[in-house]
Amino acid sequence: MVLSTSGNRPPTQPPPQGGRCSGVKAESAKPQIAKHKITNKDTTRARRLRKEMPLAERLLWLRLKEFSKLCGATFRRQHPLPPYVVDFVCLSLKLVIEIDGYSHDLRQRQDQAREDYLLKVGFKTRRFSNVDVLSNPDGVAETILHYVKEHMIKRKFVKINE
Repeated sequence: MVLSTSGNRPPTQPPPQGGRCSGVKAESAKPQIAKHKITNKDTTRARRLRKEMPLAERLLWLRLKEFSKLCGATFRRQHPLPPYVVDFVCLSLKLVIEIDGYSHDLRQRQDQAREDYLLKVGFKTRRFSNVDVLSNPDGVAETILHYVKEHMIKRKFVKINE
């Protein structure tokens, strides 16, 4: 059997199955995080939270639903990202929106751990208080829309120049 010496492989190593690059993963700069599978328990919890959404989340949800018409960004509400369920998420932009009630003032350490985890798995988190959403839901939605548009332009720019 004659083996090719093309590329950086030593002559004794056969080529990868299925062609030049198939089956070979590039090394990533991000740390490897164990992926959690969404369980029935996660789905049931998310459904319950959707039914019990506080007023601030309902007001913002009405505005976020329109974003897909405005700029193509689709948000989901009370979506499981195990081990957490996030208030709102745009999966294509890897953006999480959290609405914090008064109880979050007492849980800052847990919120930071959650945010750190989401960042490690590639999601950016934007937080708004219940008071901000209730007093100015359009302003909060505009802030999110501005961020979404800016992020989408950056992504398109990067794709064009790759």
